[in-house]
Amino acid sequence: MTLTTRLKEQARELGFGLVGVASVEASRHMGLYREWVEDGRHGEMGYLAREDAVARRADLRGTLPTVRSAVVVGHEYFQEDPPGVPADPARGVIARYARGQDYHGTIQKRLLELHRWIEASVAAPVEGRVYVDTGPILEREMAVRAGIGWFGKNTMLIDPKRGSYFFLGLLLLDLDLDADDPFQEDHCGTCRSCLDACPTGALLGRDASGAPVMDAPRCISYLT
Repeated sequence: MTLTTRLKEQARELGFGLVGVASVEASRHMGLYREWVEDGRHGEMGYLAREDAVARRADLRGTLPTVRSAVVVGHEYFQEDPPGVPADPARGVIARYARGQDYHGTIQKRLLELHRWIEASVAAPVEGRVYVDTGPILEREMAVRAGIGWFGKNTMLIDPKRGSYFFLGLLLLDLDLDADDPFQEDHCGTCRSCLDACPTGALLGRDASGAPVMDAPRCISYLT
């Protein structure tokens, strides 16, 4: 059994329902990202346009110069709504992702444990960096490379069985692992449920290149 296979098994034992390994070549989406910023779709989130951060998004070596592999994990958070609450206008509904402990610390702790397991398995120090929505990395592009899912029209990463109800985490490593094949198919087809359901029209559908576009200043999450 290869180290990569054993690593994936260990990741699942740590509670990650999704795990894959991505190659670490330069981003193929930076042209789209820069266009999105130039169009002002990022609103007042100036940190998304900082040139140093853009450069790090373009190439993982700006974050970890010795990076050779990226482990991408998905932590599921779907849970059913409490009975009767969504239909009661007198009560608010908390988003599913916010029900429970903050996901950043939970996923980071497990990825650090996975990093220690890797070092123990190879009996040598391995340089690594853990990111859980905490740095300038294009996590969704990395997840597509790792074979986890595809970019939906809602701009989220979608898994065929789990939808988009999972958080992403990355472990960058100075270690050669067997990369997974990228996820190739787009299963959205002609469906536009997410576009029609968005109450503010923040989801703009796909552009001429096929990339999904969000106008962040229209999004309720951005406004609140």
